[in-house]
Amino acid sequence: MRNQFKKRVLDKLQKIGLWDVSGGKAERISCFIEDVWEWSNRIHLLGRKDIRRNIERQIMDSAYMLQLMEGSIRQGDYGNDHKGVPVGRGGIFKGKRISDIGSGAGFPGLVWKILRPSLEITLFERKQKTAVFLKREANILDLKKIVVLDLDIEEYTGDLFDIVTSKAAGRLPEMLPLASGLLSGGGFYITVKGDGWREKEGVGPFSGMEFKKEDEMPEKRGIVVIFEKTSRSKMGLK
Repeated sequence: MRNQFKKRVLDKLQKIGLWDVSGGKAERISCFIEDVWEWSNRIHLLGRKDIRRNIERQIMDSAYMLQLMEGSIRQGDYGNDHKGVPVGRGGIFKGKRISDIGSGAGFPGLVWKILRPSLEITLFERKQKTAVFLKREANILDLKKIVVLDLDIEEYTGDLFDIVTSKAAGRLPEMLPLASGLLSGGGFYITVKGDGWREKEGVGPFSGMEFKKEDEMPEKRGIVVIFEKTSRSKMGLK
């Protein structure tokens, strides 16, 4: 039954044209699914109720966030430096440093790393048991250029990032300052919010972070929102 489920997820990923099957990606996704399933029975990674549906949604949502970020850069939405750069093997992110705030079971950061092995990515997860899971996965899946930090964002003193992402890590009034603190100038923060997020989140202008784009995910599972770190403070938000 699990093998059929894993094949279903792999087929959906390939159907949207996000990835090729080279480099052991299919095997890594399958192993990752198995481990999330097993570890969710030991520690709180995902809700145990309808675990299959939860895993599939989290993977597909993470993949869609990656696809949107790559497509936006490639189309020149955020400048013309990357027009024409091939997306398929991660070339669009060449030389970029990426971080995932509150990575949890690895959504979206670990999924991004599996689909784009060349990414240089840091996963922030302050819950020690969950961080142990992420470190274990990075080792088992033989992923290079990936760091897992089990600390609060405010404690980080390393190099800044070009892209920061998060999924269900917190409300924008709290997350925007954290993302801004991690980003270099001109960097982007991409996250997922629900319908009516402008009103529900209660976000006001935050100096240095500007709203750039939003896009509805398939099956109306949420809204992907992108901000840019800039000296301008007008965000166009309520």
